[in-house]
Formats: sequence, structure tokens, C-alpha cells
Amino acid sequence: MRDFAPFDPSLAEIIPAFIQTLERRVIHITSFALAAWDGETLQSVNGSLVGARELLAQIATEAAAAGYPAIGADAGFFIDRIDGYLDGPYADLAICPGDIVWWADYFAQTCYRLLESTQSDQAFG
Repeated sequence: MRDFAPFDPSLAEIIPAFIQTLERRVIHITSFALAAWDGETLQSVNGSLVGARELLAQIATEAAAAGYPAIGADAGFFIDRIDGYLDGPYADLAICPGDIVWWADYFAQTCYRLLESTQSDQAFG
């Protein structure tokens, strides 16, 4: 699922580190999104979304550096959804919008497809 940019030898160390941390981060992001969805207080909803946003920002930056700009772009779109809510008129209510959960699911699926393809590449490598 690489974006098929020409291989850069300097990525030889960056790519494995990115892939090794991706699954753990995705699990935390989806946990934050579900915690926001289930949150009953403003702090639990918005605090969970801020936690997800921080991890997404790390992924967005590192994905581009590791040669996976599509994952970075998806992380950026997800960040935009979170920011739109946190900066919007409903940020003072303890309600997580459904599209945040949808984005969490979409992002997780995209990342797991990448992880599965890298495992396949290693098996045949």
C-alpha cells in the first residue's frame, strides 16, 4: 500500500520505526474516539479528542517522512474533523459527533491495510 514513490535509501530506518509504532497509535486513537463517544462530561469528550489529535499529528508528520503520504493525508483530514468540532459551536457540549467515530474507523481500516501489506511484503521479501 505504499504510494509507490521511488525508494529512498535514507528511508530504510524510518519506515520500520513508523510501521512498528503505527498499530499501537491506531489502537490509542480509536480508544480515544470511543472514549469521546461514550464521554459524559465536557472534559472526557474534548480531552479524548485532543489525545487522538496529538497522536494523529505525530502520524501525519511521520507518515510523510516514511513515504506514506496517503496515510499522512488521512491523518490530516481526521485532524481537521476534530479541530472543526473543537473550534465549533458545539464544543461546549459533552457530545461527540458521529463523524469523529466514522473517521476513527476509516483511519484504522486504512492503517491496518497498510500494516497487512507490509507484513505480506516481509513474508515475500
